[in-house]
Amino acid sequence: QMDISDIVRRHDKRIYIGFEDGFTKNSENFFQPQDGFDPRTRPWYQLALESREASFIEPYPDAFTKKMTVTFAAPVMNAEGHLAGVVAYDVLFDDLLMLIGNIFSRNVEDMIYTKKNNELFILIKEPGFSTAQNMEALDFEVFRDPSKSPYRAKIQDKEFLFVFGYAPLNRLHIIYPVDLEKLFLPLRRLSVSAFFMHILGVSLVTMVVWFITGIFTKPLKTLSVSARKVATGDFDIQLRPQSLDEVGELTGAFNHMVKGLKERDMVKNFFGKYVGQAVMQDVLQKKSLELGGALAHISVLFCDIRNFTSIAESLTPEKTVKMLNIYFSEIVQCIDSHKGYLDKYLGDGLLVVFGAPVKVKEHAQHACLAALDFVNSLERVNEKLRKEGLPQIDIGVGIHSGDAVVGNIGAAQRMEYSVIGDTVNVASRVERLTRDFDKKILLTQETVDLLSGEFELDSIGCHLVKGKKSEICLYELKSRIKNPTGISL
Repeated sequence: QMDISDIVRRHDKRIYIGFEDGFTKNSENFFQPQDGFDPRTRPWYQLALESREASFIEPYPDAFTKKMTVTFAAPVMNAEGHLAGVVAYDVLFDDLLMLIGNIFSRNVEDMIYTKKNNELFILIKEPGFSTAQNMEALDFEVFRDPSKSPYRAKIQDKEFLFVFGYAPLNRLHIIYPVDLEKLFLPLRRLSVSAFFMHILGVSLVTMVVWFITGIFTKPLKTLSVSARKVATGDFDIQLRPQSLDEVGELTGAFNHMVKGLKERDMVKNFFGKYVGQAVMQDVLQKKSLELGGALAHISVLFCDIRNFTSIAESLTPEKTVKMLNIYFSEIVQCIDSHKGYLDKYLGDGLLVVFGAPVKVKEHAQHACLAALDFVNSLERVNEKLRKEGLPQIDIGVGIHSGDAVVGNIGAAQRMEYSVIGDTVNVASRVERLTRDFDKKILLTQETVDLLSGEFELDSIGCHLVKGKKSEICLYELKSRIKNPTGISL
């Protein structure tokens, strides 16, 4: 008996995965479509795509080994039911015939095969039935229905009893013709034991088919099911290698791939929390980081806690951090709900940009709505601070609109996404004026010019600010009028 492990350990057997984007991964390498091999053009990939079930390709001369090869393939579907890729498994055809032959005490030369409608029929030669011509005389429709086994037919004036088995997943049929004259000869000779040996050999055929099917498809099914789970975002899968051959190597490669995907997803999640989802998506789409930026028309908002220095003096560092986290948790929700980008935390303050990195046409309106939400959220913030035994807080907000450079600022070794320009400086100065005028929210004329009358404003005149030679006209933002223009924000 030939050990089945001899087959799966052969060096010229290959296991690989072809992905729907044209990439290929085997136990040793990762191929891109431009490397000269696109799995989507291969018959095994196309058959799996068409049948949507485990299948195989008829024997063909392998391009590398020049030996007749059978490829078993199984599709991998994602959560939406779309094809994500195909797992394939190459086996030398002679090895497959040898395995079958060993069970029936036959050599490879004692078997013939033919293909009908993408199904492979392998027939064990018997005296009186040993040529392809004999095989072509058969009714193969009968062999597709295992319930009709055994099947009696007359071929060239001799009667045969055909016992056959069918493995649906692989479309593989094994046919064993029994000469009826020889079958009943033991009875005529009262050789009961010989008769039962014939019957036992015939009965093994169906079990052999399913046995061979399990050998070649079990690892493919396991990988297929696991890959489908990974496609849905389940990265907690780890397969246990069952052998030290190529199947075990591919299992190890699959585990390594899943670990890499899990780490990438974790890094992506952490990255988004540090730089913001919009910047993260922009960086991932560009696939490169370069210093520099582009000019954009935006609205810049500065927000600061009043008298924070005095408050912090009365608290331990731990309580100061706790107070800020309670405050920022509410404020960041307001920023996200109005399409703002949190550029950075400035101690107890915030720098928020509207209109970049995601372009927003009505960025001034969104900035004003976010500022009003900041003020309205103070009641919730102070209630939480009160329950924690922390001081109550108040804030000031300054908004200015204009052109600024938006992009990557810093050095090649360490950079950050930010905004630079006079627009940012003016917004900072305006926020500081909220204390002088005892107002919660101040806007500049440039921001007011972008609004459409949907906000209640009070002019507080034009004033000089530090670093500017000309006066800046300021307005207090008091509330929002119920959408008089019909603009959807």
